[in-house]
Amino acid sequence: MKSYFRRFKGLFFQLLLVVLLWGLMSYWQTRNMANGRASTSHLQDLSGAPVSVPDSGNRNVTLLYFFAPWCGVCKVSMPNLNDLKRNMPDVNIQAVALDYESQEDVKAFVKKHHIEVPVAYGNDELRRLWHVEAYPSYFVIDEDQTIRFRSVGYSSELGMILKIFWLRFFG
Repeated sequence: MKSYFRRFKGLFFQLLLVVLLWGLMSYWQTRNMANGRASTSHLQDLSGAPVSVPDSGNRNVTLLYFFAPWCGVCKVSMPNLNDLKRNMPDVNIQAVALDYESQEDVKAFVKKHHIEVPVAYGNDELRRLWHVEAYPSYFVIDEDQTIRFRSVGYSSELGMILKIFWLRFFG
């Protein structure tokens, strides 16, 4: 019995260490990203129509996703946005392309990866405004246009759902 308790105690502290290291790494990656009130920018979508980013679209929560067409992690994570759109239609999802060579590169990326969420062309000014230093970068924004969560790197659909639920229930 003592051996079992000792093993459980060791596993508990290892798990605690992993969670602590993950939290510190997450903090370090997002420390310079935009925070507070979200700034609205006026961009163009893939068809050339004007779009505001972020735009709540009369919904309570907006997920703003910054990506680059050359980003390998973006290629893997963007399908999660499609799944999130299907499973949580009440969430406004906007994707913004940054660091692209041409608009055709963005269109080809969206077509190749079957992206269903609205995509806008971003620019260096927007990248600086939001302090996006790596891709993909996510922001979860509440109905008051306040940035509530920030993240860099891969995020699963479940990870995005958990952030949105946290905001809705504990906001």
